[in-house]
Amino acid sequence: MGLMSNADYIQKELPNVELPTDIRSSIESLCSDWIGTKHDVVHELAN
Repeated sequence: MGLMSNADYIQKELPNVELPTDIRSSIESLCSDWIGTKHDVVHELAN
């Protein structure tokens, strides 16, 4: 849950940070992957 909370925080704060476009895209992709992984893990644990 901490990982998802951190990824969510980063996504919300990212527009306030000046970054090169390629780095911003990488961070957005990473956060999206983290959140997706959390959902996958929770789903597998429920099964």
